[in-house]
Amino acid sequence: MMSYTVAGGKMNRGLATLSVRKTFAKLVGHSLNNKERCQAAALGWCIEFLQAFFLVADDLMDDSVTRRGQPCWFRLPEVKTIAVNDSFIRE
Repeated sequence: MMSYTVAGGKMNRGLATLSVRKTFAKLVGHSLNNKERCQAAALGWCIEFLQAFFLVADDLMDDSVTRRGQPCWFRLPEVKTIAVNDSFIRE
């Protein structure tokens, strides 16, 4: 489920999170240590998972056919409308 719905996007939100954190640190004359970079990356992944929740829910509501060049998650025969539960797991 996660590799089907989360992976494959541009990941702009997740990458921007780390970039913004680095920029804020630089503004106050600080460079990020490894722990801070990992924390920013983890937050970026959380944002990507939240975006995946929005997309799965939106696809269901709009009765979409494809997402990122493949059938929407809920269009898979083994998933169908159970996808709404899957979207909540991501949230």
